Amino acid sequence: MKYNKVLLFGSTGAGKSTTAEKLSVLKGCPLLHVDLVRFNDDFSMNSNERIINTVFDFINNPSWVLDYTPVNENDLFLRELVDESDLTLHFSFSIEDSIKGYYKKYAEMKSGIPPKGLPNCRNAFSEDTLRMLIDANARRIREWPDLKRKLGPLNSKIKIISSYADIDRFIEQF
Repeated sequence: MKYNKVLLFGSTGAGKSTTAEKLSVLKGCPLLHVDLVRFNDDFSMNSNERIINTVFDFINNPSWVLDYTPVNENDLFLRELVDESDLTLHFSFSIEDSIKGYYKKYAEMKSGIPPKGLPNCRNAFSEDTLRMLIDANARRIREWPDLKRKLGPLNSKIKIISSYADIDRFIEQF
């Protein structure tokens, strides 16, 4: 099956942005990292209206790759994005693997490598930010069963990615 519209969502630090970039190149289609719209350079958030308008303008393209991190289990926007996609990849890593990803990202930024999904936030990323991300991801992992229930029949469009090996296998098959 040809996938024209691919949504990636899930844990921060799980490899969504890297995978999204690879898929965008393989498909030759535009990519949007929603966090680039959601956050300003100082990690302050833009308005929901700006985020929603930007994403809806983007998904009007005939093909796309969208890198998205749900806000919480009540994120109704996610349901619409899953519905619009031909394929949805849920990056559902364990909290331990997510923490490893965060620390890797943190170490890279300390050495001057900007994060893929938030390249302008390098200066605002601190140990406090790291703790906030870990707490937020632990909450998302706990909330996933509720979100899955709310997505109902759309779950059939979702492929679970639960390890870095799953990412590699998926890219090879894509």
